[in-house]
Amino acid sequence: TPYGFDSVRHEWSGYVVIDAAGTVLSLPERAGRLFDLHWSPDGTRFAGSMETDPGHEGGDRVVRPVVVPVDPSAPITLLTREPIDAAIDGWSPDGRSTLLITGDAFAGSAALLLAPADGSGERRLAEDVWWSAWSPDGRAIAAMGLTGLVLVDPVDGRQTALAHEANRPLGWTPDSAAVVYEAPGDPCSLCIVSPGGAGPRPLLADGDLERSLIDRSLVALGWRDARTMLVAYDPTGPADPNPTLAVELSEIDLDAGTLTPIVVVERAIPMDMALSPDGSTVAFAHFDDVDSWSTSIWTLRLDGGSAAALAVAPPGGSDSTPSWQPTPAPIDWPAFVAPTPEPPPSRADGTGRLVVDGAHRLDVELTGQCYELGEEVRIDLADAAGTSIQFGLSPDGTTSGLVINLDGFMAFPGKGYEPVEPWLVVEPGSTPGRGSVTFADLPNAYDDGSGETLSGTLDWECPGFG
Repeated sequence: TPYGFDSVRHEWSGYVVIDAAGTVLSLPERAGRLFDLHWSPDGTRFAGSMETDPGHEGGDRVVRPVVVPVDPSAPITLLTREPIDAAIDGWSPDGRSTLLITGDAFAGSAALLLAPADGSGERRLAEDVWWSAWSPDGRAIAAMGLTGLVLVDPVDGRQTALAHEANRPLGWTPDSAAVVYEAPGDPCSLCIVSPGGAGPRPLLADGDLERSLIDRSLVALGWRDARTMLVAYDPTGPADPNPTLAVELSEIDLDAGTLTPIVVVERAIPMDMALSPDGSTVAFAHFDDVDSWSTSIWTLRLDGGSAAALAVAPPGGSDSTPSWQPTPAPIDWPAFVAPTPEPPPSRADGTGRLVVDGAHRLDVELTGQCYELGEEVRIDLADAAGTSIQFGLSPDGTTSGLVINLDGFMAFPGKGYEPVEPWLVVEPGSTPGRGSVTFADLPNAYDDGSGETLSGTLDWECPGFG
């Protein structure tokens, strides 16, 4: 069964599919960049968003909700009549329609749109609702509304209140008889409610345990069987002074109201996990390098197996957000081939003589800071981390100072940030390997607030060029 996930590999980013053998397949090129993809119930299509070029210089890029067939020869279907700011919120169980969310839920202006997958045109289904979950039998949609948890009729959009105290729905039971949701804590923190039946009741018999799970970033991954829900959460909680990068997987028995721990998964987070359709295996983003947050896709069988890498991301790459194909269907995609990265510019050491205000002189070491780019030779005042160095003089004119530039903004002691040009550029045609750069009104790193600026020249030489 293939698993779809976000991938960043060799300066390329997008969606790939990995099969059970660990082979990474790349989504063939389409007319625009695809993102936020959701499998269709039959596993033959994606619903998502496509960003396309406006077709003319200076125009804004256009984002459209679309249905993308897995078959690369089949056409893409536009879900809305016109471009619209809307996000995919899921499929109908029969795969005939998609749900779109548009507007701002926090401003009370969100709306739920129903968009047929054949592109026949969207319609506004319900106002002031968001975070929806379609029942498995297709007869109702649970969603958050201004009054709490509501039931939305997928035919006419009529809303029926389910629970007034609710934070978000966690999903329907497999038989469509009840909705599990998260609540503020009165009468429960993890609750279950049956449409047309009794009022909300606690999901667990232990109320303190319910509240602690909410504090530990609980995520509902799905159902292992008709009455057993798999959940993932932080095993320590926010109050732990030494938190670990790990996830505890546990089962909730709806009939007994109990929580049974299964396993602790190391180097993972709850929100980046997915349960297989048969309830046997969890796919998750494994943090190969905690410092760089580089992740690969691993799997873990819940019957006592060990976690193992399915496909390891290359150095500098990262794979995340696994999503299982709901129903096995053939995918005839080419194996992923990493684009050839552009060679880095050649670099060399150099030296320089800095003259400020015609009087103050400073010898400068340009260690690895000379390089060629096209027809230009640049003096790069940046180190490997992307920071830049600016020279400054103390008020008495005797001390040189260094100030670190973060992403094109120079930090001055006590002055905050100011935008600067991080490069000193030597125009084509100058003597190869040496030159002179003049600067004016350069803020002094040691300025006491009077607005003092520095002017002068930097004579430089890079013996590695020319």
